[in-house]
Amino acid sequence: MKVMPRPEAKSRLQATVGDHKNVVAVREVSYEVLKGEWYACIRMDLCELGDFLQATQEGAFDNEDDVRSAFLQTIDGVEHCHQRQVFHRDLKPGNVLCSKEGKKVQVKIADFGLATDRCVCYEGHGVYGTYMYMPPERIQKLHARDVAYSPKEQDV
Repeated sequence: MKVMPRPEAKSRLQATVGDHKNVVAVREVSYEVLKGEWYACIRMDLCELGDFLQATQEGAFDNEDDVRSAFLQTIDGVEHCHQRQVFHRDLKPGNVLCSKEGKKVQVKIADFGLATDRCVCYEGHGVYGTYMYMPPERIQKLHARDVAYSPKEQDV
């Protein structure tokens, strides 16, 4: 039976930044092997409104001030991650979760599965991020071999 290495690095990166109010906190992590591969079970904050798109469709953001607040919370979360040298690389509405705190919507960045702590990355044979949400300058370099890119710039 071939056993793959444990996927601890990604949950470690999220745990590194999870102490911020705009980043989903990792509460508990356990690992199991199933059919020769490691799987992580991660218990995190509850975000009952779902992702940003779901919350928007269900009317969580009543006015322009609510949307502005959500945007600023997202920026605060990204800034916190970058200060800790953690780069998400897949920021999109589906990876921004929402919960209700009184009448206010709390926004939290989630899904650090593609995150890295490297300041410079090379694609090699894989593409990291969701094509639809990548900046144009990043898309331009996608098919060039061994071209460096900044994951921080990709997040911004």
